[in-house]
Amino acid sequence: MTLALTEENNSNWQKLLLDADKEQSAWDKKNPKKNKKK
Repeated sequence: MTLALTEENNSNWQKLLLDADKEQSAWDKKNPKKNKKK
């Protein structure tokens, strides 16, 4: 595996995590009572 390919995969993974974060916070705003998990 080349370094360039690895870096590309890493940035794709970070983008996925960012998108998931946005989805989660949007969901939390819509469902404030359901996200009380600690």
